[in-house]
Amino acid sequence: MNEIPFADSNENFRVGNIYCIGKNYPDHIKEFTDAAQPNEPVVFIIPKSALCKSGCRVSIPVVNKKKISDNIQNEVEIVLAVFRNFNNSDFNLNSVVQGIALGFDITLRDVQTNAKLNGMPWSVSKGFKNSAPISEIYHLKNINNEINFSLSINGETKQTGNTLNMIFSFEEILKYLNSIFALEAGDLIFTGTPSGVTSLNSGDILEGFLNNKKVLEAIIE
Repeated sequence: MNEIPFADSNENFRVGNIYCIGKNYPDHIKEFTDAAQPNEPVVFIIPKSALCKSGCRVSIPVVNKKKISDNIQNEVEIVLAVFRNFNNSDFNLNSVVQGIALGFDITLRDVQTNAKLNGMPWSVSKGFKNSAPISEIYHLKNINNEINFSLSINGETKQTGNTLNMIFSFEEILKYLNSIFALEAGDLIFTGTPSGVTSLNSGDILEGFLNNKKVLEAIIE
């Protein structure tokens, strides 16, 4: 997926790199045994082939006629759309990020856990095809305002989040990533998920809400 449409115009956002932040909500960290809060953002990168538009179907990859995972889980996140290159010294959040989207970070949890235990990277668990359904991009005049978001499975709310509860703010995330990678216009940043992750089953319908408005849907195959 190379482009994402804007919700309020006929223009498209051309996608560059996709960065993701882990362990950014305290309540989510407590769901796992390695429960220490990080001192700096936890970063991983996924390919553009992970993105898919609302309504897409997500399936566990099959290798040699066998599914590679037995535990696929939901995560819902606010996604920042970077509109221009910037220097940290003259950073202005509302100039750098003028729009947001809602995204699902669908995770093969057993694959991720096994990779961590063996000291291996876990790109497969997060970056497989269609693992990151994403909504249209919504322009916001003030990115600093609190943003409420949630995810439901088959009509039942499972995750609710508010950006005021993040460990690392949007500004801290952007400056950190820019210091290391040099962010560019077109980059996307998944900013972390709140608590409520759970195992999914074939046929489950995931719905995502941004400030109580449904903006995203995905189906688990």
